[in-house]
Amino acid sequence: MERLRVDMMVRRREDVDVSKLGVERVNTREKERMKRVVCAVVMAVLVGATQLRAETAFENIPVVVRPGHQGLPAIWGNYIVWKYAENEAYDIAQGKIVEMPGLVITGVPDIWANKVVWSDANGYYDMDLQQMIYPEGLSVGEWPALHANKIVWSDSTGYYDLELGEMVCPASLSIGDRPDIFEDKIVWSDARGYYDIGLHGMVYPPDFYMNLAPTMYGDRIISAWGPGGYYDLSLGRFVRFGWVIDGHPDMFEDSIAWNNYDGAPPLTLDIYIWDPVCNRRKVTESGCAVHPRIWGDSVVWGDTRNGDADVYMARIVGCCGDPEHPYPVGDLNGDCRVNILDLAILASHWLECSAPECGIQVTDVKIIRLLQNE
Repeated sequence: MERLRVDMMVRRREDVDVSKLGVERVNTREKERMKRVVCAVVMAVLVGATQLRAETAFENIPVVVRPGHQGLPAIWGNYIVWKYAENEAYDIAQGKIVEMPGLVITGVPDIWANKVVWSDANGYYDMDLQQMIYPEGLSVGEWPALHANKIVWSDSTGYYDLELGEMVCPASLSIGDRPDIFEDKIVWSDARGYYDIGLHGMVYPPDFYMNLAPTMYGDRIISAWGPGGYYDLSLGRFVRFGWVIDGHPDMFEDSIAWNNYDGAPPLTLDIYIWDPVCNRRKVTESGCAVHPRIWGDSVVWGDTRNGDADVYMARIVGCCGDPEHPYPVGDLNGDCRVNILDLAILASHWLECSAPECGIQVTDVKIIRLLQNE
């Protein structure tokens, strides 16, 4: 009976005088109505252009701003230190400079686990004990890096192990310029491999090359002016962004910070950050920001916007589409808002269909419903 009913509907449809049902007029009216809707939406969008998606604005927080030279900051956990700091450090949780008696940083600093080391020092500062520690045989060179109680620096044939209290100089280790260390891996500028302390030798991953001032976190390594991405040791290949990381990169977990060089006159230097969810975002607008360092949800850098070399920081806020700010239902343009812009997209694609039954047009549905009601 059902098949017979369908056959009858099809035969009756073939006998329908379309002009009498006004199907063409219905279809024309539908198109004209939507055209008016689209025009109205476009006008509303033009009038309400201020609703367009804006980039995230990062508050640039002064860390130390005063006459003199204080730059090349380093950050770990709750503390920020900088070159030429005297008896002080910045406490991020308190949002102010705090006393650190005996801390006098005269070179480029690095910090890890509240231990501060700097170039040309013969010891390190323990922020928990608030005092200098002078291990036997420690004489730090230029551009030091500290991690997992091991210190490396430029142009060295070894590293200093704070737990052992001595220099370790493997026969196969010759560190170049601007090195970095993470756990048991050491990398440096112009390197085609890295040194693995646990393996007691160099490791040469496929297509591996670091240009200037590499930095690493976990299995990821990135350098300035490199191939436009970071090298993932676990994947054995570069993960590319599509643009070049310019100067002084730093990494924390999945986030990368660097300063971008805008070569168009006048030359500007600004801080950018990147992560897989929020992509690339601009942190500064001063045009004179350099040497960013990132830890947790904070990024710190040197800045000469006031004429002197000062230190600023920013808290890294979330972005539209991250786990804490998901896209709402109805958000068609990905700005985490449902508004007239989404209606414009909907109107411009009105009546489009990609389902298998889309061979039946809207007018056909009207005819079938009319026959069913007879």
